[in-house]
Amino acid sequence: MSELFTLLAVLLFTGTIIWFIVSGYSVRLNVNEGPVMEGLETMDGKPASTASATPTATKSGEGGNAANYAAKIKANVVKLQDSLLITKYRQDYENTIINLDDLINFLMLKQVLNINTDGGPATTTGLQNLVALKNSKDALNTTMAFLDKQ
Repeated sequence: MSELFTLLAVLLFTGTIIWFIVSGYSVRLNVNEGPVMEGLETMDGKPASTASATPTATKSGEGGNAANYAAKIKANVVKLQDSLLITKYRQDYENTIINLDDLINFLMLKQVLNINTDGGPATTTGLQNLVALKNSKDALNTTMAFLDKQ
């Protein structure tokens, strides 16, 4: 069980690090145009027009395209609402969250009891795993609060 917990903690920590790295890059991918990096949006062989709005305004929801961008987001929210059927499956979702909360509580206890106290890197790793579990618990609480509002 300790190895399973260690694997879970390492995967969670690694996934978080990868997410931060990936989300930090300002590279957008468009299927029709290929990768687009900041400052290269007008590199289609034509000079950029000084009278027109910036190219990012038509793609990312900035400026005059914000209403369309908001409508797309709302459409995605409606699609998620329709797929989750919260009114029908609320109890199942609540049970899942509660069971995950119990699992995290036990994993936290186990982590506390297994932290190496020599002050070396193993101590730091153990404490980082504990913090990752606490953050997971906070995320579950936020999810339950959201579910209660629905």
